[in-house]
Amino acid sequence: MKIFFKYFFLALFIGNSFAFAQSASEIQLKLQKLKVTASALYIAAHPDDENTRLLSYLANEKKWRTGYLSLTRGDGGQNLIGTEQSEKLGMIRTQELLAARRVDGAEQFFTRAFDFGFSKNPQETFSKWNRDSVLADMVWVIRNFKPDLIITRFPTDGSGGHGHHTASAILAEEAIYAAADPNKYTEQLKYVTVWKAKRLVWNGFNFGSMPQSDGKDFTKLDIGAYNPLLGKSYGEIASASRSQHKSQGFGVPMQRGVSKETFKYIKGDSVRVDIFEGINDSWSRFSDAKKIEKLINTCVSKFNSNNPTASIAELITIHNELEKIDNEYWKNQKQKEIQDLIISCSGLFIESYAAEYITHPKYDLKVNVQAINRSTANVKLLSLKINSIYDSTFSKTLENNLLFNYSTKINVNEKLSYSNPYWLLQKPSSGLFHVSDQKLIGIANPIAPLDVTYTIDVNGLVFTFTKSLKYKWTDPVRGELNREVEVLPVVSIEPQQRNVILTKNEKSKYVNISVKAFAKVDRAELKFKSVKGLTITPASIEFSSKENNSNFNFQIQIQAESDASMSVELEPYVLIDNKQFNSKVERIEYEHIPIQTQVVPVKIKVEKIDLLVKGKRAGYINGAGDDIPEALKQLGFEVINIDDNYLRTKSLKDLDVIVAGVRLYNTNNEMQSHYETLMNYVKEGGNYVVQYNTNNFISSISSKVGPYNFTVTRDRITDEDAEMKVINATDKILNYPNIIQASDYDNWVQERGLYFLSKVDDNYRKVFKGNDPNEKESDGILITCQYGKGTFTYTGIAFFRQLPAGVPGAYKLFANIVSQSR
Repeated sequence: MKIFFKYFFLALFIGNSFAFAQSASEIQLKLQKLKVTASALYIAAHPDDENTRLLSYLANEKKWRTGYLSLTRGDGGQNLIGTEQSEKLGMIRTQELLAARRVDGAEQFFTRAFDFGFSKNPQETFSKWNRDSVLADMVWVIRNFKPDLIITRFPTDGSGGHGHHTASAILAEEAIYAAADPNKYTEQLKYVTVWKAKRLVWNGFNFGSMPQSDGKDFTKLDIGAYNPLLGKSYGEIASASRSQHKSQGFGVPMQRGVSKETFKYIKGDSVRVDIFEGINDSWSRFSDAKKIEKLINTCVSKFNSNNPTASIAELITIHNELEKIDNEYWKNQKQKEIQDLIISCSGLFIESYAAEYITHPKYDLKVNVQAINRSTANVKLLSLKINSIYDSTFSKTLENNLLFNYSTKINVNEKLSYSNPYWLLQKPSSGLFHVSDQKLIGIANPIAPLDVTYTIDVNGLVFTFTKSLKYKWTDPVRGELNREVEVLPVVSIEPQQRNVILTKNEKSKYVNISVKAFAKVDRAELKFKSVKGLTITPASIEFSSKENNSNFNFQIQIQAESDASMSVELEPYVLIDNKQFNSKVERIEYEHIPIQTQVVPVKIKVEKIDLLVKGKRAGYINGAGDDIPEALKQLGFEVINIDDNYLRTKSLKDLDVIVAGVRLYNTNNEMQSHYETLMNYVKEGGNYVVQYNTNNFISSISSKVGPYNFTVTRDRITDEDAEMKVINATDKILNYPNIIQASDYDNWVQERGLYFLSKVDDNYRKVFKGNDPNEKESDGILITCQYGKGTFTYTGIAFFRQLPAGVPGAYKLFANIVSQSR
């Protein structure tokens, strides 16, 4: 069990705690935290659900070990900064949460629950999630983290709005008891022990349309204090933390002054005065720790901000004294904190950098090590180990302020895994990620494929710590930057199309594939696995490459005997020295988070769909980001990207259709100035199609959108199989140029649509109505009208999900919508 605790804490500390350069006030705050032996775990459903003010208060004012357990990684939401959806969006939001925790001082955990999108109630949520698996993960985190206090963001009565929210509260009430039950999830007990938290409370809220949570059953806590060591109030820290959720547009103003939070007792020991009562958070909770408490108090009182090195001797004494206490959890936790403090007090800096940011199995990689001791402490670098492929002993004394440089070369083990988030190594089911290694469950960050473990000796105390191997470079604007070294296949196969759509009169289409070589390839061959019903020409292409892109075209032709409609997957691969490479390297790159990499198998979906399209040129106005332009190209359109300058200076007459990207009217403040231009385009015979926008406390619409009035609501249909009820079967949009049939609503993904309309002007025709089970019907799913000679359409249908997924019926309906031109 001792070995596992070290593994678990190591995973939490990699890349987070050992920051090296810390101010004296930050060191002083961490010293004060040594006095505290209590922890709190906050539980909710998604990234952004957490109360960052409270987390910051608990971590920095109470100085408790504080964690946030988000049941999901936010995979099912919308993306305000790019086109990433589903698992890719979850990767972004994982890093945004980690960035938030670096600001507010808490730690981050997850379960394996997959965010499948908006859920109306917990019953729907549990029908997708594996309830027992998610509960097991919550118990696992509780048994590892051992919180004295558990706090939920939402209640169990459904007033939290989202089914995931309510489900998180229901499961929390079960988890607090299951974690303490030795008969529950017994397979975990070879790594951890059972744990009984003191109590569970609900943190009341008052935001959006949700109710005020206050009254006689609630206790109150003022968390608006100012922390002089950090130079900020907890409202200011919370703003910086919450503003890390950039993919959701959650930048918020700073709050200062009194800030009251409310709490309602739910489970465990009752509450009379406040949520902390009865929880001893000092070392006096342990009978054998009296000396430790005294030593820490002395160390804190003697701390000299002008000479932090002077505290190292006392810290080592405390570290050694901790070996005597009979509590493995707090011994490990506080020893790690002390090691972090010793590094900070010594001004120690150690990093290992590779000469390249990409390497491959069986390849050599040059590594440079830099270390400097900026103190009078006696610091020795004893050894350096890189995974299981390199191990070196030094016993090198690091002299005061003299930079130590060391270079070596490693050969990357061919058994080393490619750079991938551990929770995406297996394909997730509709509601759950699959993680085979129990010890990884709960950990937030992807595990770096190459990490460096250092063993150091500081004034006689020997300990190890681990940091990922980095590559660093200098940007002329942003300065010195770094990224993790990636272990990748030698080549990346990058199709230019995710889907190949063959319409009614098309028998063949060209597929463009780019092969990116990350190293010299003398001879390779690009081929496809055979697919029944298709002929691919040429059968293969030989090439060589010296770290550049090679582009190849293949003709995909349907064989004469094949059905009029078909759906198959193409699997291209590169053959090098009789070894097949069939993956694509996908990166997520935004300045506010580390670069994320995923190596995924390449599959191209080929759909033969019995549909017709009218029109040749389509304009696209970018909103928050979607893949609609590619869908338009697959339908045969030439796509022209339209920006503000284009709308101000160019004629729109030669465009058969203009499509507005999702959330255009939420993200572009110039749309009001373009209103007359777009309406004139419609009046003169154009076809303007607007995808969904939001209208809530986060995003509002400041511009008129259509020729007549309507109101955007929060209504949505989350059941992708919900009946699409046709209001008027003879409506042109359902019959031209294709007749839409009931089967065209089959096999949709995640949801039917969102942010439907109400208060719709009578000049519009309503096309569909529908609802989720046991909910009121909405008829604002899609509206359209003739305006002058042209057509205006507004749709809340989730085409931004359906078309990238290659859903045939959604393509057919979308083809009709964009074909309503002159």
